[in-house]
This record gives sequence, C-alpha cells and structure tokens, in this order.
Amino acid sequence: GHCARLGRDRNEITLSWNRVACIAPTTAEAEAERDAYLAGRGMEWSNLPTELQEMIEGMIVVGDPDTVGERFAEWKELGVDGFTVSLPANTHLPERVELLGATLAPLVRQD
Repeated sequence: GHCARLGRDRNEITLSWNRVACIAPTTAEAEAERDAYLAGRGMEWSNLPTELQEMIEGMIVVGDPDTVGERFAEWKELGVDGFTVSLPANTHLPERVELLGATLAPLVRQD
C-alpha cells in the first residue's frame, strides 16, 4: 500500500530484515546455548519474569533447523527478500554458522 501511495513499484525495492537466531541440531541444544549466553550476562532464563521471557522469544528465534527455517519462511512469505542474521549466543561455534547457512540458503537462493 505504501509503495502504491508513492507511485513506486515494490519489485524495484529489495527488502531485507535483520533478525537474531540461536540454532543448533536440536531445540534443547539451542535453548541451552541461549541460556548460557544469558547467564554470561547475569540473567538466568528460569528466573526471568514471564514478560521478559516473552519479549526475548519475540526477538530471538531459538530452535533446531526445522523450527528456525519455518520461522524465516513465514517472514519470507510476508515479502522479505533477504535477511541479515545475528547469532550472539553461538556465533563462536563455526558449526552453528554453517548450520544456519544451510538452513536459510533455500529461502534466499536466487536461481
């Protein structure tokens, strides 16, 4: 609607979205890595108020490849062309970066 009001063709605009993720082979591993990251900053997940847990869950996609891939696919369906993704909890693990790349590549690959 905004593009139509401005007389712009949406197809001429590349829309990217910055997201935060914590991916691991299993959701339990991803949650453990998220929890360790928070603990390193003086926060224990189980002691956080529900409102804060919900806010964090709204900001960070945590899970296995299926869970993370499904969430990014939902955003792609909204019209997002590409993503920049931060992995603050486990970016120090090369295998997690590779896992995220393998998980998201099918969503953004231009054939």
